[in-house]
Amino acid sequence: MSVAVRQEQLGVLVEVSRRMHESAMSGDWEAVDHSHEIILQLAGNLFAETIATEDVAVITESVNKVITSFKSVVDMGVEARDGCLKGMDKLHQGRRAVKEYTTNTK
Repeated sequence: MSVAVRQEQLGVLVEVSRRMHESAMSGDWEAVDHSHEIILQLAGNLFAETIATEDVAVITESVNKVITSFKSVVDMGVEARDGCLKGMDKLHQGRRAVKEYTTNTK
């Protein structure tokens, strides 16, 4: 793979990871999943061939950007999951309270 093609693909990889991060920030988890699939394909293509020594620094910089985005998205995903779990707990508490009230008023 030529240096120009590899740099173009790295740019696309970083851009898709940026969009994935933005999607996570807006709560669009379907778009996050779609971006994740694209990133996996791009990374597979990028690393299918041996990397020339002179490309290592540029690749490392781009991969670090992608990793930073991934970490942030994972953190947002955990936060969203925890929020959903708390909401479900409150729902279950409410249902139990209604059931108790209904049982005790009969």
